[in-house]
Amino acid sequence: MGVNVTEIFSSIQGEGLFVGCRQVFLRFFNCNLNCFYCDTRIEEPPSSCCIEKEPGTGEFDYQQNPLEIRELINILKNFSLKTHHSLSLTGGEPLLQVNFLKEFLPELKKNTEIKIFLETNGTLVEELGEILPFLDILAVDFKLPSSLGGKSYLETHRSFLQKSLGKKAFIKIIITHLTQEEELKDCLLIIKDVSPLIPVVFQPVTPVKDKNTAVSPKRIIDLQMKALGILPEVRVIPQVHKILGYL
Repeated sequence: MGVNVTEIFSSIQGEGLFVGCRQVFLRFFNCNLNCFYCDTRIEEPPSSCCIEKEPGTGEFDYQQNPLEIRELINILKNFSLKTHHSLSLTGGEPLLQVNFLKEFLPELKKNTEIKIFLETNGTLVEELGEILPFLDILAVDFKLPSSLGGKSYLETHRSFLQKSLGKKAFIKIIITHLTQEEELKDCLLIIKDVSPLIPVVFQPVTPVKDKNTAVSPKRIIDLQMKALGILPEVRVIPQVHKILGYL
């Protein structure tokens, strides 16, 4: 079984609670959502996978897609996995590749000791259940309706979070110039209802094209203060890798 991969590289985690940790990033193609601020949108399956030659250089080799399981494991082993905190499954939305992951992750666990870090939009509940035993850390995005043209996934996020209980996890919420206090409150109340001790990260949006979409410091601080009235651990963390100019 093969899978379309857009890129594989080694860098620091730039988002959420594990900022600064060294990870190997395995970026899958395709997503089931269409957030207006997305900076990794790829319209067509990539014919080849970009594989970083040397960390920090931005120089790549290319390997034909799709990649088979053994082929992918051999590529990952070249990144000296013992020196990395974890392998980040990212995208796109990795859970769209659940049929591949069901076969790949057990084989990876047999061949390496690296922890598996899933970055997900938190909407594919059944798919999560199929690979949950092989995951170590979950970074779950809760998507606000204002980021999706009004479409709400809050109840789906509730189910996703309930299924995630028992795993090390945190929730990330992108704060944009369109974020409304009421939708944010609804989101936080769902988290409180399921598990109020799960950490929450507010991530101010990084404008892709229009700098006017940036969120003011006062707005972020005000939203955090109101959130702390609902949940005990709400942090504000920007996309650090974007600030540093890293992959």
